[in-house]
Amino acid sequence: MANGEIQSLLEKGEKFYDIGKYDDAEKYLQDAAEKGSARAKTLLGICYIQFKVLRHNPADALKLFREAAAQGDLDAVYNVGICYLCGMGVQQNFGEASYWLGQASEQGSGAAMFYQGVLYFNGLGVDRDCEKAMELWRRASEMKIAPAQYNLAVCYEAGEGGVRKTEHSVVEAIKLYTSAAESGYSPAQYRLGCCYAEGKGVPGNMQKAMGWYKLAADQGNADAQCSLGVCYEFGYGSEQNYDEALRLFRRSAAQGNERAQYNLGFCYEKGWGVPVNPEQAEQWYQKAAERGDGKSKAALERIHREKNGTV
Repeated sequence: MANGEIQSLLEKGEKFYDIGKYDDAEKYLQDAAEKGSARAKTLLGICYIQFKVLRHNPADALKLFREAAAQGDLDAVYNVGICYLCGMGVQQNFGEASYWLGQASEQGSGAAMFYQGVLYFNGLGVDRDCEKAMELWRRASEMKIAPAQYNLAVCYEAGEGGVRKTEHSVVEAIKLYTSAAESGYSPAQYRLGCCYAEGKGVPGNMQKAMGWYKLAADQGNADAQCSLGVCYEFGYGSEQNYDEALRLFRRSAAQGNERAQYNLGFCYEKGWGVPVNPEQAEQWYQKAAERGDGKSKAALERIHREKNGTV
């Protein structure tokens, strides 16, 4: 089979893949893969592991990734590591994940550098080595890998991972948060909003804080939804708007955010934006308390004392 024909099949498969027509993509990718195309095997594996084509499963994907990795496809090497990291198509094995992600990192995969950094930082499958993790995240950050920029920023801001927290380190954190936030990474957008709200590393600015919270909240970030709700609840950086605050608290609470659950309980107890409803208040406090929220536990204890007529 001429290389030109295999390339033609691959290009047709990629075209359908790029526009989301995965069943059509599978036909061409399958043909190209059977004729030896490593890239086709990798794309086909991605379709299978993400259940874009429902007739196959992660075990089928892993088989294709292994074949493509043996042919030298970098994305395939990375994806074998991810399969072991997440236990997709194979039993979870951090040691194997570290091996494959290490291979991909050495070949220049920024995403692999990020995940291998996570393994080193947490001592999963390897001896814990924060310096190694930080170095991997720095390399990935230079390649604009947003999660690596975020993790590195967290360490700079909090003085973790062997970093000494200084005024300079916080400024570096802001630069990294901003770069990751501008690429659309919602955890960085949320954290950058917090920095503007707190005046940490930047002049305090609640309007900017709200702007970053909203970008993250619109992507479904529960922490950002809660913090944006607080802004509307108290009129920080905007006019006070209980309806919007409650809408955001409910969206966040539905994802299990204990701060939002506490805030809903408080609103129902005090009648902020809703009629006073002690039963609803207690239910939301209970949900938050079960997730370890100290303020909700204290509120429940107070409510129970009041019910029992004790101080």
